[in-house]
Amino acid sequence: MQRQLRQPLEVDPSVYDPELNPGAVAWFKAASLELIARVDGYLKILALHEVACERIESSNPGKIIYEDPDQVVVIPWAHDGAEPVE
Repeated sequence: MQRQLRQPLEVDPSVYDPELNPGAVAWFKAASLELIARVDGYLKILALHEVACERIESSNPGKIIYEDPDQVVVIPWAHDGAEPVE
């Protein structure tokens, strides 16, 4: 049985509001291996339809505005105006 991914919008309807959280995007956490394993299949489907895409990994993708056990939603640093803290 596949684990169900929580929908951030059900917890916080403003999470993807472009004025409040410009450029907000979800990332899987590194420990969410079952969910990450599905990504390559989706990339293959997109490639078959000639949709440009790539898998990106980051330990610091942006300012976290939502978090659950499997994912974070962030405002990427380029949109936040801040620089990543190293």
